Amino acid sequence: MNPVALVLFGKVPLPGRVKTRLGRAIGRENAALLSESFLRDASRTFVALASPGGLSPVLAADPAPHPFWTDAFPHPWRIEPQGEGDLGRRLARAFEREFGGHERVAVLGSDHPALPADALRRFLESSDAIWPTRDGGYAALILGRRPGVTALFEGIEWSTDAVFEQTVDRARRAGIALEVFPETYDVDRESDLELLARDLEGRDPADPGFPRATWEALGSVWPARPGRT
Repeated sequence: MNPVALVLFGKVPLPGRVKTRLGRAIGRENAALLSESFLRDASRTFVALASPGGLSPVLAADPAPHPFWTDAFPHPWRIEPQGEGDLGRRLARAFEREFGGHERVAVLGSDHPALPADALRRFLESSDAIWPTRDGGYAALILGRRPGVTALFEGIEWSTDAVFEQTVDRARRAGIALEVFPETYDVDRESDLELLARDLEGRDPADPGFPRATWEALGSVWPARPGRT
C-alpha cells in the first residue's frame, strides 16, 4: 500500500470550457492554451515528486476517457473520472476511492501552476493540511484515512470566498486539526496573470520544478509578461 495518493483535478482544456473568466479578457483560445500548459506542467512536476516512491499520482479527469489525458498524463499516472455531482461530491468520491489503497490522500486543483516544488513536498508529508488561496478557496487538501472524512465536503458554498473557512470549520467539528499552509493564488483573472508573471520572473528557469510550459504559454497569450533573457 502506497502511503499517499496525489489526486489532480483537471478539465480537458477546450476553448470555452475552461478558464471562462480569463477567456473573456484574453480570448477563449488563449485561455485554453494556458489551461493546457498548467496541466502539462503539473503532470511533469508531480511525477518528479512521485519518483522516489510512496506517492501515487492520479488524475481526476473531466471528462474521462479523452485522448488529451493519455497524451499529457502517461504512466505512472492513473486516470479516473471525476464523475457526476457538485465539487463536494466529486471530492468525496476521490477520497473514498483512494482511501481504499492509501493511508493519506491529497487533492489539488490545476489552477495553481506556480506552487513551489519544495513547498509541495512539505505539504505531501503532512498528515492533515490545507493550502488556502487569496480568493477564499484552497489549492490543496491532504487528509489521513479515518471515518467521516467526506463530511468535510458537505454543505460547502463552492465557488465562493467562504470555501476555506467553511472547510476548516467542518474539519474542526470532525476533530481534524488542519495545518494551514501559507496563502497562495489561483490564476483565474487577467490580474492574476501579472501576479503569475512576477512570481515566475523571480525564479530560476533551470530549476527542475520551474513551470516551463506555463512560462512559454504566458509569453504567447499575454504580451505584458516580463521578458526573460
